[in-house]
Amino acid sequence: MAARAGIKQDWFRPVLLSTLVCVVTVMPGV
Repeated sequence: MAARAGIKQDWFRPVLLSTLVCVVTVMPGV
């Protein structure tokens, strides 16, 4: 269960980072 959560976190972290970068990039345009 812990290993599965670790894999999920490793997948979630880059996605969250990409979303954050996308928001920061789009924000000045808005």
